[in-house]
Amino acid sequence: MASSDLKNAFSFGSGDTQLLVSSPEGEITASVSSHAMSLASPVWKKFISPPWRPSQMNKSNETSSPDDNEGVKISFLPASDELHDFREDDADALLLLLRIAHLDFISVKKQLSVAELYNLAILCDKYDCVHLVKPWVDEWSLWVAHGARHQVGGELLSKRLFIAWSFGRIEDFRASASVLLMQSGTDKNGQLLDLEGEVIPEVMPPGVIEEIISLRQNAIERLLQIPRFRIKLYTDNKTTRCRYNRPGCDVIIYGSIFRGLDLYNLHPEMKPEDVHITVTALADIISNLEIFPYYSAKGGVHDICSAQYFAATTSSILSTIGSPVLESHLRHMEEQSRKLRGESDL
Repeated sequence: MASSDLKNAFSFGSGDTQLLVSSPEGEITASVSSHAMSLASPVWKKFISPPWRPSQMNKSNETSSPDDNEGVKISFLPASDELHDFREDDADALLLLLRIAHLDFISVKKQLSVAELYNLAILCDKYDCVHLVKPWVDEWSLWVAHGARHQVGGELLSKRLFIAWSFGRIEDFRASASVLLMQSGTDKNGQLLDLEGEVIPEVMPPGVIEEIISLRQNAIERLLQIPRFRIKLYTDNKTTRCRYNRPGCDVIIYGSIFRGLDLYNLHPEMKPEDVHITVTALADIISNLEIFPYYSAKGGVHDICSAQYFAATTSSILSTIGSPVLESHLRHMEEQSRKLRGESDL
């Protein structure tokens, strides 16, 4: 939208209050109805008409008796010339909410991208006004889900996580959080990365990223214990473990494990925070570690010695990895869902 068009879009006919809004072309002064905004959001109401700060103080010209409390009259109406700062908010998402608040339903977009719905979800949460989008949120979410089937990416997934949290979609939240736990890596600073290798967006549900990182590190530690335990059978016992008493068999098994991990820059004694690949990738590597068998001079093969049960142990660990969804997340989403159903007062 051109700068002039955007400026006109932010001018509502009943406007008595001005907002300062950021756009790609520069700052815009929006003209809005303080009454409409106060009805739309309890946060906006306090922001525009703070009850702790009178905007007008008028002394009465009439003589007051000792029992007359009307000597000083205080009005809490907002000053029309005050400029309220909304520059931190996404302009398109803010405009959409303002259109709904001013009953301009015909201008409300019928389809939103994941990025647009994410920005809208941020403002719905920030201003406690998720109830405003009730007539459209199901259609928007269906459109996003349809688009996601044709464009799978980590950024989409992490943003859908916040969208689900803001709009009370518990099952979508569980699914997105689970995929991020299993398929997200980290950078050298330990920050969680999306499926495309980019740092997760800053605005996320409280505690979910920390919980994902915690569960991820716990899973990595348990997975590394699988080859570590097998290696310790040799390092902690100086006698030959080969059932046929062939030292060369022990050496081949020991070397196979180290070499198999080293091919992926891994080591059984690594700390979980130093492993940057995904939990799924690490599990696949350990499950498929190949232990080469020892061939004796007489043609015998030590299949029993080289047998490994890494895949079964790995599968058991993955099945008990846990969920990053906290009770606080569930309570918030249940409350958001009630607001969308009209079951919660502002």
